[in-house]
Amino acid sequence: MLKKILIALLLIAVIIFVGCFAVFYLPELLIKNIIHIPPDVKLMYDTEKRYGADAGTRNVYYLSDKSIDDLSNWYKDFYPPFRSGTPQKAWLIMVKATDDKGLQPNALNPDISKSLIHESLCNYQFPYTCLTVAMVDLSVHYPPSDYITSDNGFAPQSDIPLYTLLEALPKSGTLIIYRYYVTDW
Repeated sequence: MLKKILIALLLIAVIIFVGCFAVFYLPELLIKNIIHIPPDVKLMYDTEKRYGADAGTRNVYYLSDKSIDDLSNWYKDFYPPFRSGTPQKAWLIMVKATDDKGLQPNALNPDISKSLIHESLCNYQFPYTCLTVAMVDLSVHYPPSDYITSDNGFAPQSDIPLYTLLEALPKSGTLIIYRYYVTDW
């Protein structure tokens, strides 16, 4: 009888472990499966911002010595083509989804007269399903626009590490920003 109870408890523990893995880790693994990082880039900043209402963003910033054209050529094996993020071509951006429900309604055919940013392409109600990758040519657009670099949708404040990082960027190379929505728990 004790043996059956122990087996039942072990089975319950395994089910709980698998359930926790599926709920907490599997979504993150699925989105990370579509993240491709070019060789020879330097990780600059990695943060998650939580907003409440079960929403937040994961923001990862890299710096590359390569040009935007070289990086776009490297990325073409993994992602759809990059598009201009603004009419002034201040940045390039692309969107990739693991599930189309994570896309905003016009994400694949956006109004290019407006700035394209993560929020205009991905839907926060479906975390871990939509990734944006943005690139800024620092030799042309320095300092980079707050709209694309902000890790919370607002201009960086001088008392947060991201602001210090952006102020210290070199005036050459390419800033690469990976962003996706996460849950707030």
